[in-house]
Amino acid sequence: MCSPGALQSTAESASMASMKVFRSTRSSRGQFASAVLSILCCSLTSCGPLGSASDPETCNILTDSGCPAGQTCVGIDEPLCTDAGDVTHGGACKTKENCAPNHLCLEGAKFVRTCQRRCDIRKPNSCKDIGKAENISELEQSACLWVTTAGTHNLGYCSAPQCSPASNKGCKDGQKCVGGVEPRCIDKTEKLTTVVDGKTVTFSPGEAKLGASCVASGHCVVGGICAAVSQDGKTSQTCVRACVIGTTENPATGTEKCDEAYICQALQYLSPKAQSPQTLPAGQGFCALEHCNLVSNEGCNSGDKCVANDPPTCASAGNTGLLQTCDQLIDCDAATTCVSGGKATLCVRKCDTSGKLTEFGCAAGDACYPLKDADGKPRPNHLGYCFKEQK
Repeated sequence: MCSPGALQSTAESASMASMKVFRSTRSSRGQFASAVLSILCCSLTSCGPLGSASDPETCNILTDSGCPAGQTCVGIDEPLCTDAGDVTHGGACKTKENCAPNHLCLEGAKFVRTCQRRCDIRKPNSCKDIGKAENISELEQSACLWVTTAGTHNLGYCSAPQCSPASNKGCKDGQKCVGGVEPRCIDKTEKLTTVVDGKTVTFSPGEAKLGASCVASGHCVVGGICAAVSQDGKTSQTCVRACVIGTTENPATGTEKCDEAYICQALQYLSPKAQSPQTLPAGQGFCALEHCNLVSNEGCNSGDKCVANDPPTCASAGNTGLLQTCDQLIDCDAATTCVSGGKATLCVRKCDTSGKLTEFGCAAGDACYPLKDADGKPRPNHLGYCFKEQK
């Protein structure tokens, strides 16, 4: 039967697969995000009568070697040969005997059992390789997930994502796509629970807005993901924008690309007893600032400002205020930038030339003029400065 370490899964526990990522306020890279999917392995006793058994030492549950044609190897603790069925990857099953060779009958969300293709957890691309060799497109998009916590027999199963956490594609109205090693749709009306600091917390899927604190990946609004964000030396669970690696679509329109000045950083997970983290399937990621924002100073700690270096970097804000003389960029405070014009070099108010950041507009009678580098190219982030409007 299944290893005592095998995990059980429900739609609820799958939704709790929590991903923790770290976004540096400077140039450090993200820590590894982690997510754990639990599944229920069909035991020998629950899978019905077995056929003729072979020597357990010669029956390999990963490859079916040791079994005669038409039979398959089943059982974690005591692998035995039994007659195989004809249900292949994704088809419904009641017992292991329904599944074709090299498949497992596994129970997933809503206690629905399906036959899943076996794979070797030592080989991250094993499902993709199987898919290409057997011309099964679904397997080419699948990840090889652990069947047991201890990785017994190196046995895994291929699972393709059901939906996109970034855009909610694949889910119906009223559902939320919860990310992890096996993204899936969950009704927003469900009440989910997780344990935080030893206490049970109950929440509804999608109830936490972007920028709000969160407790699990399913907690954030559609298009968001719960991440461990570091700011001012403190780390807190916060809803940030989800994205898909390599996509050309934009999440602002309900799709999957990060906004300008952000990059899509891959999410990773660490399977039990794995030696190195693996990238989550389907290009799951989160939007992180590529560099700090020159206008808003986003990405910098309190007391710092984003300076127009190449690339932009955070530095301690100066003490020189509005319309006071400056010699270099770091002389000015966080709200101003050093601009040379005429006979004076002064700290002038920063503004957003695109007009999108309305809180960084100019006072009445002033206009927002673009700041340019030595080659005459506009600075990043639509950085401008406020000056008397020319008529």
